[in-house]
Amino acid sequence: MPQRRSLFCRAGRGGRGRILAPNLENPVYHIAKVVNTVAMLSSLQAKANPVLRCWFFLSTFATEILFQTPMEHIIESYVRRWMTPTQELEHVFVPICKPPDTWYMLLLDVKRASVYALDVCTTIESEPRRERNIRLIMASLGNIFKLEPNMINFQHVSPDPNTWRRINTP
Repeated sequence: MPQRRSLFCRAGRGGRGRILAPNLENPVYHIAKVVNTVAMLSSLQAKANPVLRCWFFLSTFATEILFQTPMEHIIESYVRRWMTPTQELEHVFVPICKPPDTWYMLLLDVKRASVYALDVCTTIESEPRRERNIRLIMASLGNIFKLEPNMINFQHVSPDPNTWRRINTP
């Protein structure tokens, strides 16, 4: 087991409250932590605005969908926490990890009914798999968008992102 060193120690007896440095031998661990921290901070910042316009998901959202987690669990785990009701939804951000160490972002532009796959490491070989993953995630998002509190955002566009234009890869 790799040794961890204490980064911070709260005043107290017995060394309680120490924060341990992450395992430096696993870079995917660090990237996931950074991606999820950015998602959480972005979500908190978006919720602080008077009008919520963006939803930011943790990387575990895409992972659970790709591993075919039951929709009831997805709704229970993510809808209440990461999809605050809004009438002005414009963008949905979903980070996706392609093991072992490649990341890409799914961006849905709700107002323009556009889907973007932001992937700097795309190859001809990875495109079919990436598209299949994105379509599966979009189908799950479509089911979530059809829930009662979200339908107001889809008065001028279908709540199913798979019926929108093709997936753009800028």
